[in-house]
Amino acid sequence: MHTVYLSALDASKAFDNVNHSKLFDKLAKRSIPQCIIQILHNWYGKLVSAVKWNGVLSHYFSVSCGIRQGGVLSPLLFNIYVDGLIDDLEASNAGCCVCGRFFGCIMYADDLLLLSASVFGLQHMLDICHRFGMLNDIRFNDSKSVCVKVGPHWNRQVAPMTLGNTNLCWTSSFKYLGVHFLSGLLLKVDISSISLSLLQAGNPSGEGSATRVLRLHSALFSTSIRSSRKSSMLYSTTSIHLFLCLPYSVVHVHLHPRFS
Repeated sequence: MHTVYLSALDASKAFDNVNHSKLFDKLAKRSIPQCIIQILHNWYGKLVSAVKWNGVLSHYFSVSCGIRQGGVLSPLLFNIYVDGLIDDLEASNAGCCVCGRFFGCIMYADDLLLLSASVFGLQHMLDICHRFGMLNDIRFNDSKSVCVKVGPHWNRQVAPMTLGNTNLCWTSSFKYLGVHFLSGLLLKVDISSISLSLLQAGNPSGEGSATRVLRLHSALFSTSIRSSRKSSMLYSTTSIHLFLCLPYSVVHVHLHPRFS
């Protein structure tokens, strides 16, 4: 049974820092039709902004970075912009693999989760993220980026990981996509705060009963990683699968010889 080392990284204002010139280059390398690139270039090339302070408006200035928040194309453009990072992480052979498939990187928009079967492998992946960020104007939020250990050696002392010149501390919990996870021998989901909020909203006067129901909800919805010979997945007792094949089993966590 391997210990899995995770790092949750948060990119600071990632959509706002997308460099237009680099984005268009990445689109061209993907053989996107030139007419589409020209439309986007014309669209983003005319962006201007101004600052209003105490009722006074500054001169307009051009904007050379950032994609529109809430735009229909923005998630797709951002995915193309950061796709090279996932390719670099997979090519490093430092992340976890399940049944021969790479699961060392889970990314949704600007929230990134790294998984490795060794401390050295995780550090190598962090170095790749830092290097990619420097080349593509992506800055990671140090205060929201942490490292976590899950498995038999989850409480073993390990030196802090580094992201550039910044140390990332090891914690016993982290937040990913709004969900609180607790580390330990098993990875668990902490839904107590969500359940309490829902119960208080539905029955604000019944504190005693709410607390009892909260315990029941926590027992029913507690989520953990279980391992078996044939599969390894994160599952809940309510049969709601949050993640499939999350690497944890000894049999299915592949550690490249370079990082063993």
